[in-house]
Amino acid sequence: MEELEESMPLLWSPPTLDVELPKFTALGGSTPLPPEVGGLWMSVRLSTEQTKAALSSCLRSKQEMKLQKDWMIVKSALPHATYKDYAYNWLIINTRSLYYDLPTLLKPLTREDHMCLCPFVDYFNHADEEGCHVAFEEQSGFTVTSLRDYECGEELFVSYGPHPNDFLLVEYGFILETNKWDSLQIDALILSAIDDKAKERLRDAGYLGEHSLSREGVCHRTQVAVRTQTLNRRDWGHYVQGRATSIEEVDDEKKADAWICRQILMTYHNDAIHALKLFRDSCVRRPAGVTDPIRSVLQTRWMQIETMIRNAFNNSINPETRADFSRLWTADEV
Repeated sequence: MEELEESMPLLWSPPTLDVELPKFTALGGSTPLPPEVGGLWMSVRLSTEQTKAALSSCLRSKQEMKLQKDWMIVKSALPHATYKDYAYNWLIINTRSLYYDLPTLLKPLTREDHMCLCPFVDYFNHADEEGCHVAFEEQSGFTVTSLRDYECGEELFVSYGPHPNDFLLVEYGFILETNKWDSLQIDALILSAIDDKAKERLRDAGYLGEHSLSREGVCHRTQVAVRTQTLNRRDWGHYVQGRATSIEEVDDEKKADAWICRQILMTYHNDAIHALKLFRDSCVRRPAGVTDPIRSVLQTRWMQIETMIRNAFNNSINPETRADFSRLWTADEV
């Protein structure tokens, strides 16, 4: 149980976090978990309703709701079972299960009901590049096929899917040092900055929610959302339909990039800077030679987040706007 408690955010109770990690009470949050993991922000002022929505939709809460749903069923059948024992075994299965498609089913199942256990295959660790291919065939069962030559003694990896590090941390209890699929969900940043009419337009066009940021910049869905703030209704419609002229695109790009810098990149960057500063300050107070795996993985994750935001700024913002905002990026270095 101790190993899981050190690696799985689901088991990081508030008392554990208070003891092991710096609190963000002065900055508006309660734990140093990344926003996608814990649902709280330090630099974003959310309404009570928005805060509840952010907390309930974060990865940790979603996983807890699945566990609680299963626990209620088990508890009714096994009244002497304990939650701690059940959670321990539930997490072991959750971190080792594989997707198993049942083509003969007449009734469609949810993804959670397609998971299974396969001895030995669950020994494979994850990499963002698929080193081996895992497939299921009715006659032979699960097969693992190498996709390249391996040296003697070299570890073989499979891919659990194109998952960002926050997802890997919550579901499996680890993060990758480098992850080509890494990204950050930014729905709270977008939805807290636009009005209800803009949200209605996005909903009608199919672009409300699922906004993300990677090292390459914000996703197209986010670009569409940003344009509700920088374009009039007619020009926004042209943008969504891909009908904007080259002159309109150049002028719009500067406005959109400035909005992205102010509302998204700078806000998330401020959270990362504050988090890393608190980790650094707490490290000074910690006795020499004392390490903490929870603190270590979270500090590393915040460093990855800060680097990702910087890369998005350098890779996607036009040079003129980047020059206007660059001084803000160097004003508060960690």
